[in-house]
Amino acid sequence: MFFEESGDFSSFLWKAAEGGVVSRKALSERPADPSISRFAVKMAGYVRHWAALDSVSVETVLDSYDTMKERGFARKRRMQFPVGALGNVEYTVTLYVDGKGTLAVGCVPAQATDRHRGERVFTLPEAVYGQALRDDAFGGAEDDFFTLSTLFQAKLYQRWHRRIRRFTDVFLSQGG
Repeated sequence: MFFEESGDFSSFLWKAAEGGVVSRKALSERPADPSISRFAVKMAGYVRHWAALDSVSVETVLDSYDTMKERGFARKRRMQFPVGALGNVEYTVTLYVDGKGTLAVGCVPAQATDRHRGERVFTLPEAVYGQALRDDAFGGAEDDFFTLSTLFQAKLYQRWHRRIRRFTDVFLSQGG
């Protein structure tokens, strides 16, 4: 949602908070917007991983492989993420380790995207990633694809939410 915000959903929220006061009646109506289900999935990931998000950093670099190599990381594994997993384009995702307990993940878009310039690198402690894998598995098999996409979408949501907090506070206030 934070990258796919539709006019219908935005209008629905702003209409519900006319005059700075949230109308519970207006919010109880169901807007006709398919992006809401995608938003709900991203919000669930954010809630599940919120305690770990401050341990995750994200930066944009020109070349994630060269950057990680310069920082002493070794390539561990490469995966393909389809459109929708991390954004509006396909990504080649490479996991790197530094041998000191840190995991870095380079995300290279398959084509130009309007969401960022260059390549994204997420960095986090391996222990945090291991816990995220267990949290997402719900007692079943661990899935790198699911955990990485969920964790990174949650981090991007956190960044987005912090930027727009002054606007969203109107919806989260006690209001009338």
